[in-house]
This record gives sequence, structure tokens and C-alpha cells, in this order.
Amino acid sequence: MTIQVVSAAHALAAMRARQHVKDQLKRQGLKPSHYSAREIGVLAREYLLEHREDLMPEAIARAQAMILSGVLGKRAARELCAKLTTNEQNQIELKSTSSAVQMSGAE
Repeated sequence: MTIQVVSAAHALAAMRARQHVKDQLKRQGLKPSHYSAREIGVLAREYLLEHREDLMPEAIARAQAMILSGVLGKRAARELCAKLTTNEQNQIELKSTSSAVQMSGAE
């Protein structure tokens, strides 16, 4: 697993934890807007530490998918593709954002 995947997965897991905390506050009849970002962040970190095994596998899969689809840049996608086994490479197609006109060299 590359550093890009790990970093992206940690960010995604943290975002998921923050959203879970906000949803829990709403279910309790409280308004998340009445809490500071710091308070929500502290609660989210606690939730992440307690539920890391549940959050990380999904976050890693989502991070890999985002990188491979080019959402986080084509260079990161190429680097990750190069590190994958040939089986996995056969299943992945990088999508180009260039139009057919740009690729044909038309003016």
C-alpha cells in the first residue's frame, strides 16, 4: 500500500468519523452548529480510535478507487497502477480527461 493510499484513507476515515459524530448529535436532538469544530473534532478522534477496524478498510478501498479513477491526479493513479499486480492492472482503466479533438492534434 502506498503512502498516497494511506494518507487519503486516513483523511476519509476522519471525515466519516466527523459525519458520524454530527449524525449522533442530531439523533440526540442537538444541533451540531452549537458545537465548535474543535469539540466535534475531539469527539470524532475518539470515535475513530474506537472504531478504526470498521472505518479503515472501507476508507482504504475508497481511497484506492479515487486514486485509480484519477480524482486525486493522474500521476498518483499511474504510480499506484505501477505498483499493482498484473491481475489488478488488467481490471483498471485510467480515464483520460482530454477530448478526442485534443488527442487527434486538431487545431
